Amino acid sequence: MPVPFGLYDIQSQTRRGKAEGSGTASLFMHVKGVYRQIFHFLIANCPFIYEHAAPEVEKSIRLMNHQSFSGHILRGLQHAAGIGAVVVGLAVAVGGCGNETLSADAYVAKAEESIAAGDLRAGVIELKNAIQRNPQDPKARLLLARTYLALGDPASAEKEATRARELGAAAQDVLVPLAQAWNDQGAYERTLKELALDDAAPEQHRTNTLVVRGLAHLGLGQLEAAQAHLDEALAATPDDASALVGRARLAMQQKDLEKATSLVDRANAVAPEDAEVVATRGDLALAADRPANAVAAFRTLVGRVPGNLNYKLSLVQAMIANGEAEAAVGTLDEMIRRACSGCSSLCA
Repeated sequence: MPVPFGLYDIQSQTRRGKAEGSGTASLFMHVKGVYRQIFHFLIANCPFIYEHAAPEVEKSIRLMNHQSFSGHILRGLQHAAGIGAVVVGLAVAVGGCGNETLSADAYVAKAEESIAAGDLRAGVIELKNAIQRNPQDPKARLLLARTYLALGDPASAEKEATRARELGAAAQDVLVPLAQAWNDQGAYERTLKELALDDAAPEQHRTNTLVVRGLAHLGLGQLEAAQAHLDEALAATPDDASALVGRARLAMQQKDLEKATSLVDRANAVAPEDAEVVATRGDLALAADRPANAVAAFRTLVGRVPGNLNYKLSLVQAMIANGEAEAAVGTLDEMIRRACSGCSSLCA
């Protein structure tokens, strides 16, 4: 089902927004009008999309603040992208891929190879195949949860991590990724309630727990508690990349960009290819009014993990800050097309 872009010409809308007012807010007001028409068409013609995407999309239409708008449109797109994943999964299950004789363990091994090569979507498909062969395998479900986190899909990550927990996955293996999924969905109180510190746990697990709990406190605006957790994590493991970027994000919240830069530099020295390190580097560049550097960082992430909508929206915001308004709208256009491409066969 083609999206009726003739209803609204995105580029002319962008030029109109630039003519009528400067700045991000003006641009997003006009982009909002474009995507209102697109989504309303999809909702009218495909009830399946309405069920999954409409509530978040309608929130986005009512919001004036562009950052909140971005957050809600992201969640709407994640729902639509999830529909596409269902279609792919059905195609694999019904049509097969010529590997019907593979065992669940063999599918997990193929998934691990794909993930190591950076093809996370292929990894998801192989893990779904593994789970179809053995629905009771907590290892496959936990790896799928971690992969969904890397793809920026915390709702699916929570579902799979919860199922792994129910199937007997060790608490030390499952609670941190589960709490990361809660944090990514804004359920910070749940993280603090269910992810407890364990003095008897291995050092790395304790560090991971401190970081995730610290980020939950940060999300709640509890900066002193966040700093206590993150500083304790760094005292135990000074070169832990996640602790370094977590502490850097706190420093940015505290408007201490010099401290944040020092921490990001340390994280970059330890793990320059780590996605969270690169993302924090991009966010810091935006905060420090270096939008070109932010664009470069988020382009790297989008190239590496094209299925992660968070990275694409961060790239859009960096493009706008860098004066690349039309390129930003083009990226949003591509996100809509990709998110909805998988559900065309479900729409009349």
